[in-house]
Amino acid sequence: MWDAPDENEVISSEELFDLDNEVLLTAIEDHTNNYCSALVDLAVTASLETDQEEADEDDEEDSPTHCSFYKDKKCKYLDKAFKPPKNTRWIGCSYPSCNAWYDEQCLHLQFATDKERQDYTLICPKHNNI
Repeated sequence: MWDAPDENEVISSEELFDLDNEVLLTAIEDHTNNYCSALVDLAVTASLETDQEEADEDDEEDSPTHCSFYKDKKCKYLDKAFKPPKNTRWIGCSYPSCNAWYDEQCLHLQFATDKERQDYTLICPKHNNI
């Protein structure tokens, strides 16, 4: 495991050449007259990779497989005719340590405001009869 670099530490281009980093060296060689462009290109590449990783994480969080109805094949997302919303809104069961989650579509819920959504309390079907 490596330590995160100190953002306040500045090193010269000569010191960069001394680093054993093939990606950085290749970028510098491609831009021999302009070291700044090489570093900007490298920073943009790293940023794009980070953005893609975050998008992948968001996709995983919005996956319909998290819906408790999904396993029972009752989730609306399994219906090919269903048009999912841009953003999946999740409602968690309020019963202590239940950890069941449902997307609003499967619960047939539609909230007028975010406040209304936050104030909503769900006791899932597993605990509704307790």
